[in-house]
Amino acid sequence: MRRLARLLSDVPGPMNPASRRIAEKIAARLLPAIADPVRVWEGFGIGLPCDGCDLPILPSEAQQDLGLPDGRTLRFHVPCATDWHRLRGVLPLLRR
Repeated sequence: MRRLARLLSDVPGPMNPASRRIAEKIAARLLPAIADPVRVWEGFGIGLPCDGCDLPILPSEAQQDLGLPDGRTLRFHVPCATDWHRLRGVLPLLRR
């Protein structure tokens, strides 16, 4: 965790609780750090949990679904998707 904290201190942009949760999931390999999405869909939530912050994506909130090359689909609040894109560029360094 110290290494994660050190890397996060160098990440540009705000680190709110959702950003920290996404960073923890990337570090734990629960979210991919390398795969680029091959498809992107946008719409509104239906109450299912965000793969980034784990909170439900409400019908009043924008949702972004990202199709990965391995066939998985990640579901995010739009700000969580932005954080995932930003953080995955820095956190693959944890794999060394």
